[in-house]
Amino acid sequence: MIGLKELTVRGAKSFAELRAKHKWNVSADYNVAIDCLDRHIELRDKLALLYEDDEGHTARYTFAQMIEATNRFANALRGIGIHRGDVVAVHTPQRPETVIAHMALYRLGAIALPISKLFGPDAIQYRLDNSSAKAILMEPETVGKMDAVDRKSLPNFKHVIVTDGAKGAISFDDLMSKGASSFTMEKSSAEDPVLLMYTSGTTGNPKGVLHVARYVLGHNGIDYSYNYLRDGDLYYSPADWAWAGGLLDGLLAIWPYGIPVLAYRSKARFDPDV
Repeated sequence: MIGLKELTVRGAKSFAELRAKHKWNVSADYNVAIDCLDRHIELRDKLALLYEDDEGHTARYTFAQMIEATNRFANALRGIGIHRGDVVAVHTPQRPETVIAHMALYRLGAIALPISKLFGPDAIQYRLDNSSAKAILMEPETVGKMDAVDRKSLPNFKHVIVTDGAKGAISFDDLMSKGASSFTMEKSSAEDPVLLMYTSGTTGNPKGVLHVARYVLGHNGIDYSYNYLRDGDLYYSPADWAWAGGLLDGLLAIWPYGIPVLAYRSKARFDPDV
């Protein structure tokens, strides 16, 4: 299994030298969850995710704990009928459940559809319809948006999963409690579709862009732009994990190096003076 770490050219003293030495060597069975989590055998007890919100809630996950959590959720999703190739929307911000959902979907061979927490019912309806999504992960603060979504027009849509539980929805925690801690993955491929992201819709309706697993490796330059990641580093970016800048250039480009990520969730609107 070739991962981001192996693709990075160490020891180069200039970008010209780096470019000359760089070679692509992508394993045919590349899987994002394995690259980000499972292969860090020697780092199982190391901090992987540090979470905090503006209400004082905190959480810590080691790589081993994150592996177990994503195994449990992958099993739980399979139990409610989510399978390889199915699309699941993730309408949650920086919080543990968001990354657990992503990694679980990559394990399943399913496809994650990030939807910004800023989007309203119309944008959600369009994406669920256009993608034929089977489920969506939401927060209690946003699940009310589904009241304005015409679910009768979404024949493939089955489940609303809510992080802290809500009436008429499936509780994320309940699913986690039912999922087994070990998960048997089907054979994966670097060509497996894993991520469906939509364009801004500046001209006409947003267009869905389907990315395969090897696409994640195209973001391996994050090591260079941060002047090489080192042991003891803690990564944070305020960029929403619904966007490429937060997900692909942040979370999914950092964990393959075994570097912990800080997730911060705020209910307040952005204020440049704070």
